[in-house]
Amino acid sequence: MNTPKAIQRNAARAEVLSLERHKHLKFLPTQNYSFAAGLLYLPIHADEASQVAQDYPILFSCSDDGIPSLCMLMRSHQKSALDTSGRWQGVLPDVIRLYPFGWTNDGKNNRLTLYPDAPHFAADGEKLITSRGKPTQRLNQIIQAIKPVQNSFAATAKLMQELKELEVIKPLKLNFAGGGQTRSVTLWTAAHAPNSSKTISADLKALLEIHKRSVIKHLQPAQTKVEPKAQPQVQPDSAVVETVKPSTVTVDDLISRVCDQYDISEDDLRSRKRSEPIRQARATLSQQAEKHDCLEPLADSLNRTVATIKKWC
Repeated sequence: MNTPKAIQRNAARAEVLSLERHKHLKFLPTQNYSFAAGLLYLPIHADEASQVAQDYPILFSCSDDGIPSLCMLMRSHQKSALDTSGRWQGVLPDVIRLYPFGWTNDGKNNRLTLYPDAPHFAADGEKLITSRGKPTQRLNQIIQAIKPVQNSFAATAKLMQELKELEVIKPLKLNFAGGGQTRSVTLWTAAHAPNSSKTISADLKALLEIHKRSVIKHLQPAQTKVEPKAQPQVQPDSAVVETVKPSTVTVDDLISRVCDQYDISEDDLRSRKRSEPIRQARATLSQQAEKHDCLEPLADSLNRTVATIKKWC
């Protein structure tokens, strides 16, 4: 996995480590994470998703070729990842813990990268490269710390490829207000259960469950403004989330919810089966569709008439 793009908005561009070009750098660890204040979301890997999801929504970003990546939103409806003094609130994701270091893949090997303009490089810091052009003990420790994270991101990338093939994610537009301006970002959410004809690995199934629960817990109730005292101090051109509005309820949302609630599949809804769970699910679905004024699109989706959908109540 390349050095996370979300981090690239800070401290200029990442560079592949050069023992010659970067020999003057001195590294000073910090517990102040204000450098991340302008970010809207961060990439994470599946091994840390469960812990991160305790505090923030777990969603997906999507590349131009349609391959999703796992990420965390930088705030829930209760708090921001950063407090006013730049301290991190909640579990620290690995990309932040390791910053200003990362990696890129040249097709064969992972290569260490760094952000030479990051605030972590200070005159009173620790040398990373010796006068003989060799890595110091500190740099070797950093390299060793990054290796297991590289492996976790590589494993997550395989899950994301599997997720893409399931064709279950849909865009979710989020609005962020702060500093006198509003910014929008489109992330992605798993909208419904996979088609019953497609298999899903246990690891991906567990990850999607973490994602679903985090969205319900941290994102859906977010309708009110954050009090000013909860906002971190950021640069004028940065933004802090004040309002997060989920997209309008869709037919896919309604179907997904009743399938989860009654432990049935979308194919069950379309079938002629008449089991009690299916009957209850259809009744609930009919009521919700009428409430959200989407009886016609629901009927089209399930190959039924509107009259039939209404009779389910």
